[in-house]
Amino acid sequence: MIVEHLIEPEFLLKVAETRRDYKDLLREFSLPSPRVAGNFPKMKSFRKQVLSKQSADASEHAQMRLLELLGLLSERRVERSLAFDGTISFHENLKNAENNFFSGIHFLLDRKPPVPLDSKVVCIEDFELGFDPSVTQVSVRRTAEELSQNLREFVRLSSSITLIDPYFGTQAGMWKTFILLLKASLESSPTPNKAFDVLFDGSKKTARSCKYLATKLIEEQPDLAKSFSRITFKEIQETGKSAIHNRYLLSELGGVSIGHGFEESNEHEHDDLNLLGEAVYRQRFSQFVELQGVRLEEEFSIS
Repeated sequence: MIVEHLIEPEFLLKVAETRRDYKDLLREFSLPSPRVAGNFPKMKSFRKQVLSKQSADASEHAQMRLLELLGLLSERRVERSLAFDGTISFHENLKNAENNFFSGIHFLLDRKPPVPLDSKVVCIEDFELGFDPSVTQVSVRRTAEELSQNLREFVRLSSSITLIDPYFGTQAGMWKTFILLLKASLESSPTPNKAFDVLFDGSKKTARSCKYLATKLIEEQPDLAKSFSRITFKEIQETGKSAIHNRYLLSELGGVSIGHGFEESNEHEHDDLNLLGEAVYRQRFSQFVELQGVRLEEEFSIS
């Protein structure tokens, strides 16, 4: 439910020239859109490249629009382990990125760049013709395989992932989904130093201690557990500010709500996965990631 984009500076400059294109790009990269930007080159360098290419004759409106677009693109960026090489062309760098677990879309000025690229290319002409609305909701069968497959790109491209399910525990269907999500987050991922947190309600009958959950993971999946910079189990309780009921997957790239949770049932039942809008995402991030809306009772980390 997330798609990474690598954006040529000239493409962004062209978009900023007209109010319509500028508004369209704002929409395409604002939550709950699944579009995110690759941090390649790093934002500071990318910003410098873009601003240095803007004409001195650009209107004040174009300059303001460009700054706003740069601000938006800095908020949801996929961290990449690959370093941008300043001694070769931008398109040659994109080619290198394609060999570093990139499976997204290039936004380029021209349809045919000087260096042939394997991934989908959207040129400014395509963009100006208009895009169909981004898909922000999918219906999936309630199996561990289908849940994890539909969340694969989200966890693969995220650096810091938080799973929230009040009923999380060692139930076979729940644990199976959890293991598959851990594996999916590492598989062909360009992001280094992954962290994964699991939050659950300790008052539920399904609850186990944080240490018990960590020990079980280490015993059953020792290599997987060691592949993360940190995996932390957190028992939380309500504080009266809001109820702990809904299920989410949150990261620095956005958030997904999962209707009935992460425990599989069978292939005949379906569930809805929904990307969170900006206001709800910020609220849930504050509540669960920053722990501003719940009380932390216990935690145990594997690192």
